[in-house]
Amino acid sequence: RFHRRHEDLYTYASPDQEVVFVNARVAAIGHIPAPTPEQPSPQAKTLAVETKRQAFFDGWKSVPVYQIDKLVPGATVEGPAILEAETTTVVAGVGDRVTVNSLGWLDIALRAQSGAA
Repeated sequence: RFHRRHEDLYTYASPDQEVVFVNARVAAIGHIPAPTPEQPSPQAKTLAVETKRQAFFDGWKSVPVYQIDKLVPGATVEGPAILEAETTTVVAGVGDRVTVNSLGWLDIALRAQSGAA
């Protein structure tokens, strides 16, 4: 049935291939409380650099590498820097500023570019 439906929807099928369940979507309707913003931590301004790494920013530079899950609300990182998590990497260029907002999200302010091409 899967292969017949696939052909109906997409105009082709591969009946000789095994059907593998890959993704599922779920929608929920209801009321949830608004997230409570966290207050900036007093030590938010002093970030411990996990490590440094060579990265190319108009030339090779030794740049700090931060773990995103260890950044607290109010923390600010000035580029150049690398921020890593299990599922993503954020590269902050020279002059960029990354701030962790009260919800734990990264707000990224890019430096102004001069000389538009």
